Amino acid sequence: MSTLIGERLHISAFFGITGFLLTYLVCIPLGISKAIKNGSRFDIFSSVFVFMAYSIPGYILGILLLVYLLVHDHVLPFLI
Repeated sequence: MSTLIGERLHISAFFGITGFLLTYLVCIPLGISKAIKNGSRFDIFSSVFVFMAYSIPGYILGILLLVYLLVHDHVLPFLI
């Protein structure tokens, strides 16, 4: 069992670190911009967008992305 975990640990670490970095590279500048432009159109629009993005379940977003990438853009033709 430990060999199976060890074989796949680097993949999990890669996705975990990548997600962590992308989150902070987006959220910190967005938070600073929202604090500076408090009450502006940008603040309101970004708040609405963030709340809408949080409300979408992950499995629904995954299905929508698969449909978009398979049917519309043909990016993943090997899955058809």
